[in-house]
Amino acid sequence: MSERLIIRNFAGLDNIDIELGRINIFIGPQASGKSVCAKCLYLFKSFIPTLFASIKSGQSKINFEDSYLIRFREYFPNLWRNDKDFILRYEAANIFVQIESKDRKFEFTYSDIFITTAENARKEVEAFNTKSIRFPHSQDIFERLAWEPQALYNLRASFHYSNGNELEPLQRYVIAGRSFFTALKGSVLTFLANTPSSAIDPLLKDFIQQYEIARRYQLIDGASDKKSFYNLTQQIIKGKLALNGDEDYVVNNDGRRVPLANSSSGQQEVFPLLLMLLALIPEEEDRYGPIDDESQVLYIEEPEAHLFPESQQAIAYLMAAIYKQSPWHLQYIITTHSPYFLTSFNNLIYAHQLAERLHDQPTELKKLYKIVPKSQQVPLSDFRVYGLENGKAISLIDYELGLISASLLDSASDVTADQFGDLMALDPTTKP
Repeated sequence: MSERLIIRNFAGLDNIDIELGRINIFIGPQASGKSVCAKCLYLFKSFIPTLFASIKSGQSKINFEDSYLIRFREYFPNLWRNDKDFILRYEAANIFVQIESKDRKFEFTYSDIFITTAENARKEVEAFNTKSIRFPHSQDIFERLAWEPQALYNLRASFHYSNGNELEPLQRYVIAGRSFFTALKGSVLTFLANTPSSAIDPLLKDFIQQYEIARRYQLIDGASDKKSFYNLTQQIIKGKLALNGDEDYVVNNDGRRVPLANSSSGQQEVFPLLLMLLALIPEEEDRYGPIDDESQVLYIEEPEAHLFPESQQAIAYLMAAIYKQSPWHLQYIITTHSPYFLTSFNNLIYAHQLAERLHDQPTELKKLYKIVPKSQQVPLSDFRVYGLENGKAISLIDYELGLISASLLDSASDVTADQFGDLMALDPTTKP
């Protein structure tokens, strides 16, 4: 399914027009707009499930559109108060969703198919609710809860037939600065999760809810199907994850059992990310069930935060391994400052290319798989990598080399090397 994001004159982004893939990476300096792109995608990808839910609840078209714009303002407080006209647009398959500001007035538009279907579905909802009021005992309560308007069912079935479930994905958003929440426990997290969106950042609220679900999943699942991933998690966190009721621990490689709240900043930062990633691995009995058609999107801000380059590499390899083995249609949206993170993915891309070239040389393939396991190799075609700077996005895919471009990766080291050269030129001990 083709996807496209367009941003014009919003939050410092002048002209963004990008195509999305399965693994999407936005890299650039701070305040370059990486998170703005990710948040726009999170908002727009929630449009279809939000619309379907609003129809089923009997919400009017005007109320739905007003509530969606309120959510947009909550995602971008202050940024939407823009003197410039701006456009935010998302396209997927043959549908679009757009928020536009003209003369400081909002216009919220979306594909006609939703308008027509929603109108028909709302009529069905109204008729069904009227019948339920007049004949309250005519239908079983479970039937009423499970009921869905035929027009809405047909639309959903049509979309899923054409695109799988990609237009209605389950989304999870791993925010930056997550280490703060690892020190919070049960009742505090529950309180924050239930706080109205008007009083708390909605992405923060979503993250807390999703983090708690991932914790419970890890507690219940027991890790039996995740052993193949634990070498990587141990490399990342320099120990083992340990969950016991409301308490989280890191069992360090030297045997010390440290409460997460007292662990290192890197361990605190990466702990929620690891739980979210491990939650993408289903239990063994579910691997070949109906979930094969489900679609999931995981957003990760700054996966490299507070981590040494070796651990950053292990994060990239873990993400690739989960991506390759997930039965879901899995998509990553990643924002990062780290060139190490990109070079790690470059290794996996290169390994995939070598595997194709060596397909008829089993001895060489065996050597290759010892360096980079087959389960971590990813084709370049799955990647879209963009460098954001000065309000624009530039693709960093070098299709001639078949790798992520090294130009941006080398820029920081070039500046540092140039400066070091200037310093050496002043050093009297280096002069003849």
